[in-house]
Amino acid sequence: MATTGTASSAGPITIINRFITQPHTASAANPAKPQPLEKFYKGEPLALGITQILVGAVQLAVGVMMAMVSSSLWTLALSVHVPIWSGLLYIISGALSVAAAKNPKIQLVKGSLGMNIISSVLAGCAMILYLISLTEYRHQTICYWYPENCITYKVTTACIAVLLLFTFLEFFVSISTAAFGCKTICRNSYSEVSVVIYQNMVPPDDPATATNTHTDAVACTPPPYKDLATP
Repeated sequence: MATTGTASSAGPITIINRFITQPHTASAANPAKPQPLEKFYKGEPLALGITQILVGAVQLAVGVMMAMVSSSLWTLALSVHVPIWSGLLYIISGALSVAAAKNPKIQLVKGSLGMNIISSVLAGCAMILYLISLTEYRHQTICYWYPENCITYKVTTACIAVLLLFTFLEFFVSISTAAFGCKTICRNSYSEVSVVIYQNMVPPDDPATATNTHTDAVACTPPPYKDLATP
């Protein structure tokens, strides 16, 4: 841990600012990362970013398949194209996390933080829409009144259940990445400690001034009680 300091004087008061930097070590095998980004790397942004990209790809693939198979069966999630826009959003968030992990820049961390916050909020909305879609129809009613749509209903329900599970995963991954990104952005690489030193107004090594100070102190001292008492 290295300590540097600066001193400034304001009259009889001297203020010393000491900057205590965080310990920093690096080796040839592991290149040094900027100290403010060390907290971000503890969250494994590369692994989380790859996970988000895979989740987004699955969302897009299943969403396209559902749009082709379930065209005759209306669901709330499909009507607003949840798998499409959520999959694209997850891929963008994951790509930013991977870029921030490979190229440590504070701007990329900020971009990853913002996108993961948006992804976590929209993932929560997507989970609600998927849950509503799962409860829209009853299996017995669909297969009894619309037997031609029974297989389509089963495939759609299975796909929505898979999308719901992946959305749960994306929700927690986004929150985790955003949490480490927030800790990185709000973290300082050094702390400042201010030390205030009060200096003496009169130097003690000046005999004449010290004598005058002592005389003034004696003159200001009230006389003893016996000198004031009357016989």
